[in-house]
Amino acid sequence: MKVTVLSDNSPDPGGLLTTEHGLSLWIEFDGKKILYDAGQGEIFSQNAAKLSVDISEADFAVISHGHYDHTGGLGYFLSNNTQAEVFLHKKAWDNHLSLNTGKMRQIGMDNELREKYSDRFVEIDHDLIGSPFSFIVKNENHGGFQPSGNKNLLVETESGIVEDDFSHELIFVADTGDSLAVFCGCSHQGAGNAVKSVNQKFPGRRISAFFGGFHISRPREDELSEDRETLHLFADELLSLGVEKYYTGHCTGLKGYAEMSLHMGNRIESFCAGKTFTV
Repeated sequence: MKVTVLSDNSPDPGGLLTTEHGLSLWIEFDGKKILYDAGQGEIFSQNAAKLSVDISEADFAVISHGHYDHTGGLGYFLSNNTQAEVFLHKKAWDNHLSLNTGKMRQIGMDNELREKYSDRFVEIDHDLIGSPFSFIVKNENHGGFQPSGNKNLLVETESGIVEDDFSHELIFVADTGDSLAVFCGCSHQGAGNAVKSVNQKFPGRRISAFFGGFHISRPREDELSEDRETLHLFADELLSLGVEKYYTGHCTGLKGYAEMSLHMGNRIESFCAGKTFTV
């Protein structure tokens, strides 16, 4: 399996690619090409072209959750790829809001895409298990670490604006045969809970890799949103779950990664725009 980072907060060392607060991954395995998240806008597709990745060849796409920094580029993807279905939770279309800047602002998806490309979206509210090579499962709370930054993330419901419970967060699981690779955008429910959700659905299966952010830094500046003791306990939780390696970036932040790597050693590795991994 080959994973290429098309969009991330951290730039490539060569300086050829554009950086943004967003995430987009290109996954190739078992003869399939998959777009996982679409960043904040057109940057993911511009970087893809520079990396000789042709997004028109994607067999399907998966959206981790309904925030702009993972879905803002969907319009570019759908206009440049005429056949791929896009899998997402039906609640991803809800009106998502943020108080991170002290003022309420919208951070949700472009709902006009839902009408314009109605035949391209596969909206799910349950685990999608049955494909011979990949699965989509919901991230659920199993008692592990959950980011404190979630308290500033809201959603509009019929009864009013409430704290987001992230029931719209999906995990993509790629089955390489001898092991599983787990992808979980921002891990708002907690990266450990994501791994536990996968373990619950696939007991006894080896997880060779986890890709995703940990949501432990503030989005507008690279400052920790958790105290160091909490991060140490979180690191211990991740180490205890048997995942061979965690690949992380985006909302983990540079300081967050530095703190986690102090405790996780070679079990964790950072990613940036343009970086490619073979797992």
